[in-house]
Amino acid sequence: MDIRVCTDAARFWMRSCRPVLLFAVALSGVLALWIVTWALRYTPDAEPSPVERKLAEITGASTRVDFIVPEGELYHFVIAVPTTAPLSEAFQGSLTVIHGTSEVYHTSFKLEQLKECNWLDQFGLRGYIVAWHGGSKRLGAVLHPGESYEIAVELEQVPATPVSLWLTCLQVRRTQP
Repeated sequence: MDIRVCTDAARFWMRSCRPVLLFAVALSGVLALWIVTWALRYTPDAEPSPVERKLAEITGASTRVDFIVPEGELYHFVIAVPTTAPLSEAFQGSLTVIHGTSEVYHTSFKLEQLKECNWLDQFGLRGYIVAWHGGSKRLGAVLHPGESYEIAVELEQVPATPVSLWLTCLQVRRTQP
C-alpha cells in the first residue's frame, strides 16, 4: 500500500468529519458552561417564603376567574375581608377548580368550617382558608405550576362586605450568593 493513499484517506476523513467534530466540541463546551454558571449563580434560600396572589374581587353570588399557578408548594385558597368588616354568619358557598374541561377540585364551605388565618394581615385583610392542605384532596396534588386553571366561586348570598379570593403558597426563592 502506498503511503500517499493512506495520507489521502486521512485527509478525506478529516475534511468530512471536521464540521461534526467541531460542532460536538462547541456544543459540549456551551452545555458545560451553562451548567457551571447556573450552579454558581443560584442558591436556594434557607427557608421558603410565603407568596400571596390576589385572584379576584367577589362582588356577586357567582365569580369565575382564570389564573396560572405559581411555582410553590402547600397551596391554599383564602377568602379575604377587610379587618374592620367581619363575614356574615350566613356566609357559605362552593369553590370549584377547572383544568381544561375537567373539574379537578371542588369543596363546599360555611363560615364555621373556614379556618381563620393572619396571612393577609399585611394587606389589611382578615383571611379565611377555604381549601386546607390537610383535607381529603390536597391542592398540591391537582395544581401544577405554570399551568392555567379556572376557578368558580358560588355564594349562597351576595356578600354585604368587600370580599376577595387569594391563592397562597410557599416558594423557595433563588437569589445570587
